[in-house]
Amino acid sequence: MTANRAHNAHPFSLRLGSLRRSSLFMFGLLALLGLGACAPKLYARFTFNQAQNELPVADGNVAFPTGESIDISEILKKENKKPEKVAVTRLFGMYLLTAEGFASVWKLQPEGREQASYTAIAIPGTKAIMGPKFTHSTTHNCATLELTQGTATTKWQIHASGSVEKTCSDVSK
Repeated sequence: MTANRAHNAHPFSLRLGSLRRSSLFMFGLLALLGLGACAPKLYARFTFNQAQNELPVADGNVAFPTGESIDISEILKKENKKPEKVAVTRLFGMYLLTAEGFASVWKLQPEGREQASYTAIAIPGTKAIMGPKFTHSTTHNCATLELTQGTATTKWQIHASGSVEKTCSDVSK
């Protein structure tokens, strides 16, 4: 009987501790959600893995052969361009998107099933992207962006972090 009394005396304190832990968890979760809410978002639903270099754009939407799509109308407003086609590739769970005449490559980071945040990645010394084509390096640590202007071709390695270099960590120098 003494054991039951001791057991009954502690459940309240256990519940109170659980409430404190769940309150801290909820506060932390709400703080993370609040931080994520600050980043600009796009409607995006995609799971493709390979580079797609000539995807048509219609009414601000990019449609993939898989039936998936990305609404890039906010990016088009920021670029002040209406390209007919875009180049897109996947890199470590995030996506890179650019088009002829864009000033930047856009990093799309999926957030949930149908949303993605987006940020611009500047390409050094490039005012307008010309002839963009994505490929991957041998171990897929970087995406290679090949730009063609006239007969000159320039290659840039874009890492998942968003850094842009002439070489990638998995490419011999």
